[in-house]
Amino acid sequence: MAWAVRRPEYADVAALLAPTLQRRGPSSDGVAARPEAIGWTLSDSLVPPAIDCLPALSVGDPDLVRCCGERGLTPSVEFEKRVALSFFLLGMEVDELGQGAGRVADGIARHRSGRWAVIYDAKVRRGGFAMGTEDRKFREYVERHSGDLKVNGVDAIYFVVVSSSFDEADVEKAREVVRLTEAKALALVEASALRALVELKLRTRLLDSGEALERLLARTGIVGLSQVQAIDPQRR
Repeated sequence: MAWAVRRPEYADVAALLAPTLQRRGPSSDGVAARPEAIGWTLSDSLVPPAIDCLPALSVGDPDLVRCCGERGLTPSVEFEKRVALSFFLLGMEVDELGQGAGRVADGIARHRSGRWAVIYDAKVRRGGFAMGTEDRKFREYVERHSGDLKVNGVDAIYFVVVSSSFDEADVEKAREVVRLTEAKALALVEASALRALVELKLRTRLLDSGEALERLLARTGIVGLSQVQAIDPQRR
C-alpha cells in the first residue's frame, strides 16, 4: 500500500487495497476478523471509503461532523484532504496548501503529461456554495499561483471550486474571474460529481489519458453528476 500510494500511475491499485486493509484487523487470537464480524457487504462500487463520503461531508452531514469531533478533526479540513485525494486518484500530482498557509488556494493538481493544472478550493456548504465576494479571492489565487505553474511547464490553468451544490446565477461571476485572470475556465464541481469521476477512473480507462477530464474542467460552469454520467460509456 505504501509503495502504491507514492505512485500516481498505481492510484487504482491503492484504491482497491484501501477498503481491504481497513476491513482486515487482527482478532484477539491473531487471526483475521471474520467477515460477519466486520460488516462485509457485496458492493460493486470501486470508490474507496475515504472518497465515498465526499457528498455527505460537503454538506456538513451531522453524523460526519460528530465523527470528526470525536476524532479531534475539523470537517472543512477533512473535506480539503479528501478532495486532494480525489485528484490524486484521478492520476494527478497534488500539492496540498490550504489551512495555515496564508492566502493561498487549498491546493494545486497537475497533469504533467497533459501540461495542464487545476488550482482548486474546497468548500463545505449545507445549503450550497454562493459566490458572494469569493470571486475576488479566487482571482487572487490564480494571480498568486499561475506564474509558478507557467514557469514549470504548465500551458493551461483551470480553477475549480468543489462544494455540495451551486447556483446557476454564479456562473456569470465565474466567467468574470476567467476574463480577468490567466485561468482558462472556472469549473464549479459538485462533490457528487467528483466522487463519480473517481469511480469512472477506477472502473474504466476513459480518464487514463487525462483528455476527457480536462475537457470536463475546461468549461466555465457547473459540473454535476449528470455531466459525469454523460461521458460514462455504461450510461449511454
